[in-house]
Amino acid sequence: MEPLGSWSAEQIAQSRAENPYMMTWVPGKNRATTPVLTHGEGVYVYDTNGKQYLDWTSMAVCNNIGHTIPKEIVDAAAKQMSTLAFTFGGIGVTEVRIRLNQLMGEILPGDLRA
Repeated sequence: MEPLGSWSAEQIAQSRAENPYMMTWVPGKNRATTPVLTHGEGVYVYDTNGKQYLDWTSMAVCNNIGHTIPKEIVDAAAKQMSTLAFTFGGIGVTEVRIRLNQLMGEILPGDLRA
């Protein structure tokens, strides 16, 4: 398979039409015309034609800080992903999550242990 970014717009459109398996959140009738997003900046995402869209979804709530991520956050995320990319809260907890809990307890008012 070719590296990411090497397909033409036509190849992307053809594959999208022929292989809609991972497009479960897109209504069926719109799958062939849904914009192909290429990048994001701040609160906006852009398609293959350069059209700008306001990202009302925050990309399913995982990008609440927007799409222009400071280098420090990119580096921290890459470091974390090289050891443990994701855990579901019901299976265990990570040090970074415990530290975040402590920080929240220090800066937020009231007793959060309720």
